[in-house]
Amino acid sequence: MIDDDKLTELLDRAQTEENSYNWAEAARLYEEAGNSFLNKK
Repeated sequence: MIDDDKLTELLDRAQTEENSYNWAEAARLYEEAGNSFLNKK
């Protein structure tokens, strides 16, 4: 499980990658953040 700070960090990193046109890395980070969010209990 991932805490809220790590989730925010993942989303920030994903947006940075997206702004740098690094779509594959941005997609991977968004997917990781989404999976972590869905697996939170």
